[in-house]
Amino acid sequence: MSLSPAGRLGPYEIVSLLGRGGMGEVYLARDTRLGRDVAIKALPDAFAHDPERLARFEREARLLASLKHPNIAAIYGLEESDGQRYLVLEYVAGLTLAERLAAGPLPLDEALDVCTQIAAGVEAAHESGVVHRDLKPANVKLTPAGEVKVLDFGLAKSGTASASDSGLNLSHSPTVGVQAATSAGVILGTAAYMSPEQARGRPVDRRTDIWSFGCVLYECLTGTPLHRGETVSDLIANILAREPSWTELPPQTPQRLRALLARCLRKDARERQRDIGDVRLELTEIRAHGPDAPAAAAVAPARAARSTRLAWITAGVFAIVAAAAALMPRGATAPVTRMTVLAPNLEFRTILGDFAMAPDGHAIAFTQSDSAGAKHLFVRELDHAGARLIASTENAAWPFWSPDSRDLGFFAGGRLLRVPAGGGAVRALCDAPLGRGAAWGDGQIVFAPSARGPLFAVDDEGGTPRAVTVLDTTRHDISHRFPSMAPDGRHFVFAVQTRGARGTAPACVASLSDPHARVLFEASTAPVFAGPDRLLFTRDRALLVQAIDAGSGKPTGRPIVLEEPLNADADIYQSPAISCSRTGTMVYIPADQRPRDLVWITTDGHTLPTGLRTDATSGVSQLSPDRSRLALIGYEPAGFSLSVVDLAQRRITQIAPMGRGLFFPVWSADGTQLAGNHSDNTTDLVKIDPTSGVDSMLFAGHSMWRVATAWTPARDAVLYSELTPERKYDIGYFTFSDGKLHPYLSTPANEGAAVVSHDGRWVAYQSDASGRDEVFVDGFPGHAGAQRVGATSDALNGAPAIWWRPDDRELSFVGADGSSIYSVSVQTAPRLTFSPPRLMMKLPATAGYDYAPELGRAIALVPVGSQPAAFTVVQNWAKEPAAKR
Repeated sequence: MSLSPAGRLGPYEIVSLLGRGGMGEVYLARDTRLGRDVAIKALPDAFAHDPERLARFEREARLLASLKHPNIAAIYGLEESDGQRYLVLEYVAGLTLAERLAAGPLPLDEALDVCTQIAAGVEAAHESGVVHRDLKPANVKLTPAGEVKVLDFGLAKSGTASASDSGLNLSHSPTVGVQAATSAGVILGTAAYMSPEQARGRPVDRRTDIWSFGCVLYECLTGTPLHRGETVSDLIANILAREPSWTELPPQTPQRLRALLARCLRKDARERQRDIGDVRLELTEIRAHGPDAPAAAAVAPARAARSTRLAWITAGVFAIVAAAAALMPRGATAPVTRMTVLAPNLEFRTILGDFAMAPDGHAIAFTQSDSAGAKHLFVRELDHAGARLIASTENAAWPFWSPDSRDLGFFAGGRLLRVPAGGGAVRALCDAPLGRGAAWGDGQIVFAPSARGPLFAVDDEGGTPRAVTVLDTTRHDISHRFPSMAPDGRHFVFAVQTRGARGTAPACVASLSDPHARVLFEASTAPVFAGPDRLLFTRDRALLVQAIDAGSGKPTGRPIVLEEPLNADADIYQSPAISCSRTGTMVYIPADQRPRDLVWITTDGHTLPTGLRTDATSGVSQLSPDRSRLALIGYEPAGFSLSVVDLAQRRITQIAPMGRGLFFPVWSADGTQLAGNHSDNTTDLVKIDPTSGVDSMLFAGHSMWRVATAWTPARDAVLYSELTPERKYDIGYFTFSDGKLHPYLSTPANEGAAVVSHDGRWVAYQSDASGRDEVFVDGFPGHAGAQRVGATSDALNGAPAIWWRPDDRELSFVGADGSSIYSVSVQTAPRLTFSPPRLMMKLPATAGYDYAPELGRAIALVPVGSQPAAFTVVQNWAKEPAAKR
């Protein structure tokens, strides 16, 4: 079915034709309901009215829709309009690998990176029982952000398909059953990557994808296809009879890579590389250790003996890349085993505490964002392949397990909820407007319902919560949060946020029967129980274990360093940096200590260096209005620092030392002042001179959290977000004329990230009134009726998320995924209206960025080199404290 640009297909506005092939035509379209670009694949007319083929296609579409992996372009739906079936697919911007290879071979590092990501996507499909059968450079997209996406899984074959299936169907490769032999542009491009068994028309399995992958890897290294021929017959003859020309490989190709490629391209499928996951592991080893590193099997000899029990790590979402062994204490023989477990998303955004090991050590629960930016809860069992998405857990946060490891608790939608770990009905237990951690005890759940106040307990079947801790006013407690339950199900430890804390804060212990907590020690992140007599916590990024007396609960001896460093800088949540089972398995996120280059990234994906590099613990705050300077935050365990970057002079000058920096400082319209609040005091508004670093008080307050978000153009007021006693965020503004705070927006929802238009008439802000984070625009200072603009990410704490263009004719904002930037055209007369959001750019995972809409570019800190986003899992870790005594 052919569609016309500017036409419609159901709720989708057709923009342009992207391509056509034997399986139909693909169009770029706009989803008017969700405000996002999608790809529409309209099925060929030959398939449109065949009930058997449609039924088979629907079965396979459901299977393929279950493939959720960052290296697989997602299938959003199979829909129908006016009797026409069509697929709604993720639209992936960028060049295809075929288009990139037209310019020549890839450098070795780039080829390894691209092919590792391809292998990861194919591996996830294989673990779900799906064989692609049409893997080729034209079906691989290279995004401007450096991601690789495998396309056209809609042509794949289910591993569970009946052997009796025959004839032309949508699960067949377009090389099988294609009638138009003269269509060389389609057929030759596909036939060149067919495996020998596929060329012979024999049944195929996942090994056919490994052959095709070998063809793709060969072409990435050489710039030319492995098999060439003037006709389809010539091609097939070459595939069946001719060996690869190994002399075409670049001389610098590592021998280890040559050997891997040869195993992928064995003509006899029985002798071919057996698993694409092993291919990915080998490529990862070559990338990480260079061509002279020992073979993967020799890196971790203990791994083979544990392969059955740890198969969950090597398949699908996670992957083991290293292991080491020692002996357990108390005479046990189980080894200490370290594993780097790759994150399920290449742009890993899981924060501290947003993952949890099951008490029995059988699984990890974690949150991960989908392509639309909504976080979901996932469970990964140790003895099963694949990570399971737990249904109905949109916007999940801070997961925790029941003592018997059968149920999960989490926060979402302003409530505390529970769900069976195997999936099932989600039950709401009580309200929790801004949950900050929970622990499941003996029939009771101890939790922090908000970002301020004491801990509460509620029956694990639901009910009315009751306070179980008391804030210590002499210590200036603001919040008790992130409890961890002792094995007795009654005592718990937790973190304390205090006014003026720098880097560390008290870690306390209390019980369900005694609300008066006792301080144990100072910690940077919340402590967790690792048995009845040990606590794990971080201090100055190091992971420590502290022995405690099981009877009195008092610390005994000095803490022992286990690991350093961890991803545990001055965290605004104080969430735990570690999770531990009763069986001696811990999981944490290692620190990323790579330096970062400060670069401009354009909307067309180009990177422009500034010539500046900084350490790995810095983040971008905000560009000055004239774009000549940049406020740069430094993150350290002792607090935040503040520097100003002179982009023209390529100079970074620290103007506020550690502990005296500002949370997300914002520039005045003339660039002469910065406003914010000190990292050691989150309640006062201050201003600071960007040249001298001299600061002065604007307003001394007593709220738990108040963050400046923007100045007005006339410099007569500063807007801010404030966490109120009702445990929600509101918007207000401070006026210099009277030195007072004035409310702007206070509703039952959370509002924040407010910025004023350059003419001073409008304010754009974020609100979750609809149940998800969205951008709205309203009049300022008086209201004119709020209008929704589009979905955004959570930026209530003050990170830049919304930008007005200097002429106020365009508004840009961060999308729901936290890395895409969208823009809308703005018209103010005769009434305020907006165009549909359009994607401007997608940024890689960085340490922060700011966007200049009038320049069409963002400035960002980009890590130097590659480092997989990962968890570290340590089994039988308890041996190490004994070894360090």
